[in-house]
Amino acid sequence: MKIVKGILLAITIVTVCFAVYAQMAVFGENLLYAPSQWGFFLARSYRWITIAAVILVILTTVLFVLGALRRKRKAKGLPKGKESEKNPG
Repeated sequence: MKIVKGILLAITIVTVCFAVYAQMAVFGENLLYAPSQWGFFLARSYRWITIAAVILVILTTVLFVLGALRRKRKAKGLPKGKESEKNPG
């Protein structure tokens, strides 16, 4: 699960950075001065990239919060080995 969280976090960071860049590149007259192929790509995809970034941020946050809650709940309880020693019957 740690590997999945790490990969998801890396993808989220890259997507958010690109979404911020795409929003700034498309804002105002900046798009007029962009190279034609790159400007066309940014103009067509900046909304979808931003939506994907928001979804990834929400998903990553949920996974990290659930993991923290699970660790906290596990820390409160006794490990299974200790529990069986405490109540032998």
